[in-house]
Amino acid sequence: MGVIHLIRYSLKLFLIGFAVFITACSSDSPSALNDADTDMAEDASYKMANDEATEEKALGFEGEAEESHEQEIAQEDEQVVKNQLPDVQMIIYTGHIQVEVDDLTTMNETIRTKVAKLGGYVVSSEEYVSGEGERRHGRIQLRIPQEHYEEMMQFTEENSAKVMEKVSNGQDVSEEYVDLESRLRSKEAVEERLLTFMDQAKKTEDLLKISNDLSAVQEDIERIKGRMDYLDNQVAFSTITINIQENQVKVSELQGRDDLNTGEKAQSLFMNTVNFLITIGSGFVVFLVGLSPILIPLLIAGGFIWWKVRTKKRSHSNE
Repeated sequence: MGVIHLIRYSLKLFLIGFAVFITACSSDSPSALNDADTDMAEDASYKMANDEATEEKALGFEGEAEESHEQEIAQEDEQVVKNQLPDVQMIIYTGHIQVEVDDLTTMNETIRTKVAKLGGYVVSSEEYVSGEGERRHGRIQLRIPQEHYEEMMQFTEENSAKVMEKVSNGQDVSEEYVDLESRLRSKEAVEERLLTFMDQAKKTEDLLKISNDLSAVQEDIERIKGRMDYLDNQVAFSTITINIQENQVKVSELQGRDDLNTGEKAQSLFMNTVNFLITIGSGFVVFLVGLSPILIPLLIAGGFIWWKVRTKKRSHSNE
């Protein structure tokens, strides 16, 4: 609109100047021509002013229309988000239950059978022995369809001798999921525009820039889809962790004759003792032989001193 307005304004100025030029060059009826030129100039100025006012008014109406359209789009987007809120809330359920049972093996098999029947699966399982009396303990983590969550918790409680702890938690992710859907639509719209720009681009620099932007947008799309898939799975299947403690105390059995191995153990102890004595004797011999260059002169000197002392004692006793 600004360019058209400038062209019209330039054309009108040209017409006014042309009219003034003709008036100045003409010699006939100068007063009449001057009056005519004056009227033409006034008419052109009035028309130009009217045209400018009309264009400004049109621009004002156009701006108001654009603002009104943007407000309508914002209201429509808000209404779309409200309509997209799920009828059923998306809640992630997690449960933890600690029980005491008479037999750990039987309870483990019972839980696995029930989980398979309800359409769930076991994530991990472990058994270990600890504490006084070597009590057996077990831990099972399972995923169960959300509609059977309470049923599985109740089943575990009913099939145990004692419930020591029971915890159930829920996390509402409905708002996060709706936000992810909105972000996904926005990113997919950007992806579509970038693909269109890529088809129309002719310069290598433009293609590289669009390709980089497209790669970043596609990464965001994959990240959003991954998070949505994770939330879908967590909502569809609840997680339950069951800690099991067996209340039976393991009693050691009396060993039989074959388990004692008395003869073999006695023979082994005897051979170990002989080997120990041999080791000590061998070490003593090595000690004497190794220190013989020192021990022999010391023994000779000691023997000579002992002989001299004894000889003196005998001579004194004879006197």
